[in-house]
Amino acid sequence: MGGGANNCTLKQLHAERQLGIGSVWRGEGRRAYNCILSNCTLSGNSAYRGGGAYGGSLNNCTLTNNSGAGTYSSTLNNCTLANNSGAGAYYSTLNNCVLSGNSGGGRLVSTLNNCALAATPKEGRVIAR
Repeated sequence: MGGGANNCTLKQLHAERQLGIGSVWRGEGRRAYNCILSNCTLSGNSAYRGGGAYGGSLNNCTLTNNSGAGTYSSTLNNCTLANNSGAGAYYSTLNNCVLSGNSGGGRLVSTLNNCALAATPKEGRVIAR
């Protein structure tokens, strides 16, 4: 999915990618990929990286219960990332966001600006400004 969307719900999408002959792994595919999303909910999606969103920009969105991290390599503004399997955010920049209950930690190798980080089982490296 590329482009943009407002007031949307992306739910239960599973990204698969062929690797070699006959092998499949969860990777890039059907989910928010390099999109601009505003006021959207991304829930129950799965991928090897960025189960909710991969790349792009998310504004006032909620990412919950995604597998393979909530977001990867994205910019998020005023978003909530909760109960994702894997980090809430990986290689991303978050501004004014709330992160809680993500099984792989709130964030890994990400920049958090004025964010709230609550009860997460595991934490990774953070670059805070």
